[in-house]
Amino acid sequence: MPVVDPNTTPVFFTEAVAGATLTAGQVSVANTATQIVAANTSRYSIVIRNNGTATVFLGPANTVTTANGHTLGAGETITFSTSSAIYGIVATGTNAVSFMQEAI
Repeated sequence: MPVVDPNTTPVFFTEAVAGATLTAGQVSVANTATQIVAANTSRYSIVIRNNGTATVFLGPANTVTTANGHTLGAGETITFSTSSAIYGIVATGTNAVSFMQEAI
């Protein structure tokens, strides 16, 4: 069992998936629902990082709004284990997000 120092940033261990490939990209999320990644039945996991200064609201469909989306603050990162599409929206302007996904 690994020893984790509680005074440092948490470290998460995941199981490697044989034959998986990583893809990465960046998307400019607008003040209308913007697709960050399409649905992908081969996707094992995805990490999304908010690279901008605005809050991004995330959801599984183009019906995501600033009122019903999951909040991703500036500089924050979130990990999902999903094959669903992921959309984002910001209150005003645009905001950059990056993603890295692992698919089989």
